[in-house]
Amino acid sequence: NPLLKWWGYSICNHGTRRNHTYDATAAPWGTVSAEVFQPSLRALHYNYGWACGEKAEFGDQLFQSHSWSHFCTFVSPSDGQLPTGHIACTTVDGEITPEAKLFRR
Repeated sequence: NPLLKWWGYSICNHGTRRNHTYDATAAPWGTVSAEVFQPSLRALHYNYGWACGEKAEFGDQLFQSHSWSHFCTFVSPSDGQLPTGHIACTTVDGEITPEAKLFRR
């Protein structure tokens, strides 16, 4: 990408600086998840981790050890009635939360 060094081009961006450790002061730009919105169905197609299923090659590619390698679909209710407050769909380890299971299709 000509605008951001170390930023890739795809929905499965494996951002890395090819380091064996993660340096927060020089973090690579990459994705931890992928999202596709489909408003006509009130749907969010979400993948925790890289959608391609590849494994991390370097230590600065975080959060890929629990990658789903596929998209899961979450649909909002047709009556528009959502629980109040914040709804977390996953834990930091990629587990689907009980709240999110209500919307899983």
